[in-house]
Amino acid sequence: MNVNPKKERPQKGRPPLSEQDKRTNKVVFRVTKKEKEYLADMFKESIYTKESEMFRDILLNKKYKVKVLDPEKTEERLLVIHEAKSIGNNFNQLVKKLNAKNTAYFSTSEKNSVVEQIKLIQMILYKMYKATF
Repeated sequence: MNVNPKKERPQKGRPPLSEQDKRTNKVVFRVTKKEKEYLADMFKESIYTKESEMFRDILLNKKYKVKVLDPEKTEERLLVIHEAKSIGNNFNQLVKKLNAKNTAYFSTSEKNSVVEQIKLIQMILYKMYKATF
């Protein structure tokens, strides 16, 4: 009967933390029902996945990260995106028509006018972007 000794396998999973990095100490504090609800609301609006992460960040780093966007701004962003797409479509149609024709048929002033319109479109899009983001 052949008995194979167990081969050493590399350790899987998360690497072990050093003693200094292990979080073994607890901090407990009491709050009122209203304070608990307030903290729960803060947690719901935050980017954190664990309440302990949020509390640690607030207490030790004096930070609090919120993921909620202003609903009015969100609506404005959607309108700006829709408008920018429309402008982009019109711009693409213009460029396709220009490419279909020989540019020799256009005068220098017409070419300069198109370039100015393109610059104006770029400026408007940039202002729209800055105003909403």
